[in-house]
Amino acid sequence: MSNEDLASDELRTQRDLRAYQIIGQSLLQRIRSGEFHATGKLPTERELAEVYGVGRAVIRDALVMLEVKGLVQSRQGSGIYITKAAYAEGWPDRKEEFADRPLSEAPAPKWLDILHAQQCLESHIARQAALAGADEGGALEELVERLRQAPSPTELNRLNGLWHATLAQAARNSELMWLSQQMWERRAQAATAQTLGDYPNLAATRQLCALDHRRTLEAIRKGDADRAYFAMWHHFENLKALYKPEKAPIGV
Repeated sequence: MSNEDLASDELRTQRDLRAYQIIGQSLLQRIRSGEFHATGKLPTERELAEVYGVGRAVIRDALVMLEVKGLVQSRQGSGIYITKAAYAEGWPDRKEEFADRPLSEAPAPKWLDILHAQQCLESHIARQAALAGADEGGALEELVERLRQAPSPTELNRLNGLWHATLAQAARNSELMWLSQQMWERRAQAATAQTLGDYPNLAATRQLCALDHRRTLEAIRKGDADRAYFAMWHHFENLKALYKPEKAPIGV
């Protein structure tokens, strides 16, 4: 085997490793959101492979990762069942910290905390928009093109917020619209976001937002709720990879 072949194999291995970790985390978040509560188990490997657009081997690795942690249990011939631990692990009991505290006294937002919270919310909004059969596709497509040509970080930030607001409208749920708006306001308040200047790497962020939002829009137009969800989830993973402020407290 040549050095080029070895390098290609190494790149594929690294890519697959990252894929199964991302998919495992995505499944865990979907479990905790209550998405699979009705059945108590995950879709089949084949179904998950189709949703995430990867091979079954990658899905199998993601499921093994969850099973090793005691979060799912595979039962031969029956399916992949979710354990009680999946709903509780990793979530500290902080009710004393927030008890009786008015919203006006909420703790200062942290960049990665906000980004992860948005990831959870916006992914579900994308799913709901696909299920709702939204007719905002034209407006969303126009905003994608304007995002791609945004002349400044400030304009890119404004257009990106408008795209997400239009997406929330497409979900046909007034509470989701309100929550999305509040999340964007919290993000604007985040000290780390201010340090970052929102989008210091303008060209890279423009391209990332345009490509990822178009991928989400395509899934919504097809009414494919699962693909819309994962496209939006992956968009925020891309943002996290692009912006890694060294002093940001890790909240994900």
